[in-house]
Amino acid sequence: MNYLNIHISALTSESFLGSDPVDRATWLCLMRYCAQQETGGVIQNASEWGNRKWMQLCGVTKEEVMRPCCLWAWDNGDVAVQMYPHAQEKAAQSKRAAGQRFGKGHPKHTKEKTHSSANSSANSTANSSAKDKDKGKDNDKDNGNGKEQPKKPKNGFTPPTIEDVQAYCSDWGHSIDCAAFIDHFTASGWKLSNGNQMKDWLAAVRNWKRNETRFSKPRQQPLGVVMQQDNGQLQKAIDAGWVEA
Repeated sequence: MNYLNIHISALTSESFLGSDPVDRATWLCLMRYCAQQETGGVIQNASEWGNRKWMQLCGVTKEEVMRPCCLWAWDNGDVAVQMYPHAQEKAAQSKRAAGQRFGKGHPKHTKEKTHSSANSSANSTANSSAKDKDKGKDNDKDNGNGKEQPKKPKNGFTPPTIEDVQAYCSDWGHSIDCAAFIDHFTASGWKLSNGNQMKDWLAAVRNWKRNETRFSKPRQQPLGVVMQQDNGQLQKAIDAGWVEA
């Protein structure tokens, strides 16, 4: 196992809390070794290990592990680590076995992949024409609003639907005349005012909103029109010298 899965109850148990700090550290080191080697919580023939081997493999001294402690037990030369996560070790072994049996690296999958690649190469030429025809039919299908879907330009740009524009405006927090936007650019072949093919319809929506706001502002009327609308009041003010012409 690559992870030491210890239940919280083990660390709050009377055996763990009542042990000496050195014994706790020794227990954790023994637990780590057993989990890494997946020994089932038992180190066999441990009594034959020398001090150097204990330090190299488990990170503890032989003197520390030979001490009597309730966190591990000696049995005929073997060391059994208490509160070892047996269930987690079995689960890890089961997943590993399933991966070896059904994983991508299994010879069965490799054989099937090779066979599939050979069939794909043999049929690629025959299927390409049929796929191209199907794409053309899909592009011409009705979009549910009585209008045909605009064809995809050569540069890879996909024109949005009116639902796409409405959804973007809703997320953006602004509104435009989505139908007018779609109709305008559909008629122009999704080309910008400079004749270039559109690449980002989201930016086009934002520009449409800015232009819509700018063009909706009331235009300033000429002075002569203003004078006619105010029934000559401005001219009277000029004649009286109240304002300068």
